[in-house]
Amino acid sequence: MKLASLWEHHGSFWSVDGVFECIARVHVSLLFYENDDKNWGGMILYQLIDDQAELIYIFVSPTSRKKGIGRQLFDAMIKDIGSSSKPVRLNLEVRPSNSVAIHLYEKYGMNQSNVRPRYYSNGEDALIYQGTFDGSK
Repeated sequence: MKLASLWEHHGSFWSVDGVFECIARVHVSLLFYENDDKNWGGMILYQLIDDQAELIYIFVSPTSRKKGIGRQLFDAMIKDIGSSSKPVRLNLEVRPSNSVAIHLYEKYGMNQSNVRPRYYSNGEDALIYQGTFDGSK
């Protein structure tokens, strides 16, 4: 709950209830990063259905940023979705203003495939990224 209150406080479009409803879905997984002080430093929500995966939400606490936590969470997700016997296509949306996340996704070989105009509540577009993972990354 403490981490959830952080992302709500920073103007995220996800409510705490919305995240809990998402976690309750059958194919959705939640991974979190726990800091040394036993507080969550970040979390990632994703779903995997057959050979399709979607990064639903990733959040790193403002006090935990620039410590590689987002990369560690993304690594853990890739390890999980890439553990199947067939390649898995990962889809995600990212704000064009989130250059740190875009750099991370492109580092993993993901490419922009489309744009959703004015997707976010502030009118910002959403960039659609796709990548395929087969356990070798």
